[in-house]
Amino acid sequence: MRLLSVLTLTTSLIWTGCAQQKLSTESLNKIYKEAAKQSDLDRNPVIVIPGILGSKLYDTDMNHEVWGVFNNSYTEPNTAANAQSIALPMGLPKSRRFTRDSIVSTGALDRIKFSVLGVPLAPRAYAAILETLGAAGYRDENLSKSGAIDYGTDHFTCYQFHYDWRRSNVENAARLDTFIKAKKTEVRAKMKQKFGVDKKDIKFDIVAHSMGGLLTRYYMRYGNQALPRDGSLPKLTWAGARNVEKVILVGTPNNGSVIAFEELLRGKEFAPKWLKYFSLTNLPSYSAAIIGTYPALYELLPRTRHRPTVDDGGDIVNIYDLKLWKKYSWGLLSEKSSEILPWLLPDAQTPAERRTIASNYIDRCLKNAQQFHKSLDKKAANLPRHVKISLISGDAIQTKERIKIHLADGTYEDNHYTAGDGVVLRSSVLGDQRVGGKYSPGLRSSIPYDQIIFLPYNHLNITKSNSFSDQVLHRLLEE
Repeated sequence: MRLLSVLTLTTSLIWTGCAQQKLSTESLNKIYKEAAKQSDLDRNPVIVIPGILGSKLYDTDMNHEVWGVFNNSYTEPNTAANAQSIALPMGLPKSRRFTRDSIVSTGALDRIKFSVLGVPLAPRAYAAILETLGAAGYRDENLSKSGAIDYGTDHFTCYQFHYDWRRSNVENAARLDTFIKAKKTEVRAKMKQKFGVDKKDIKFDIVAHSMGGLLTRYYMRYGNQALPRDGSLPKLTWAGARNVEKVILVGTPNNGSVIAFEELLRGKEFAPKWLKYFSLTNLPSYSAAIIGTYPALYELLPRTRHRPTVDDGGDIVNIYDLKLWKKYSWGLLSEKSSEILPWLLPDAQTPAERRTIASNYIDRCLKNAQQFHKSLDKKAANLPRHVKISLISGDAIQTKERIKIHLADGTYEDNHYTAGDGVVLRSSVLGDQRVGGKYSPGLRSSIPYDQIIFLPYNHLNITKSNSFSDQVLHRLLEE
């Protein structure tokens, strides 16, 4: 989930983590050969949902791609037009809703094209998941329509749900609801045409990576409901869960991450500064002013009750308190952001007016995030019996757990590391509510897991491992 963990580049990562790894499917084909032959009528179509940064974004007004392929000048937000393309509009100062822009998602990011040291690279972000499903006979709609694989019209067993990952997961859950309803109609018609059977109760299996799991969980609980404007919680209906059966969450930050907080404060360099300085890569850099406009990133913040941020005395620091953001000029309110805000707020006349709009926007994002968290953390009963939720994640890598904030000036430093996948803590993917409190035996989580599997891989490479493929295929085909 870490913003651009997909593209965090060091010298070693350039030659190892970014190297394309060919998924060996020979043994998997042997194991699941017979199961993969089962009729499409007898198994659910699968939807793959990527995490943050996992979908391509296209500016329909300017007619160019702003995220996904870094071979043009539009992806670096170093001009007013480019910054406005990738940032979200902050809207009116008192608005409760997030405004729209001309950006649309155009597909899941199965591979990322960029160059380092003049060498073109294309690390496979989500292609490994699609290859895993392909080994089981699932035929992906996007690959068929693009002409990459000729399935004829027979491609109704696997879909990619792409979305604008900058926007709130609540908005994208509503889009997922529309998407699933449309695909249900399509699959029903295909099955009737192919098998002569009118299968009315179509259900889907979902494989969701990272933030995609948060979107999925909200959809399952609330369907297409928006967060109430009065700050209360939406009514728990399990509306989305009626349309799904097996859900596999992969490295989902259910308790959030302190990394999201750090990146809201400092922005994100997608490549080491020395590479950028010598123009040895075409990867962009997003300042705190840019990513500070993304409601989704605030929704990835950790819960204060889990003690992710503490002061010099070890007391909890409430990072949802707007007063701290104002006092320490964090994120959108930083000195560096003030240089970019005139691009993002061209109609504001003065620095004071821009700061007021930015401050109100941060407040809106923080309140939205807290409301979103409460909607997911609320202990819920009566999950439909047909729904089975699995977790696959890594937990063998030291991962940032806590940072110390110096209240004298608002600066911070790393404070503690513990088990995780290098991006998301083990306790976060579990949704473990014991964190920050007194230990008690037995997991306490708002997520009714049916199965939990930990593998010794990092946040992205876990999907490239044969162990991951084996677990996913067994879950989808054999259980």
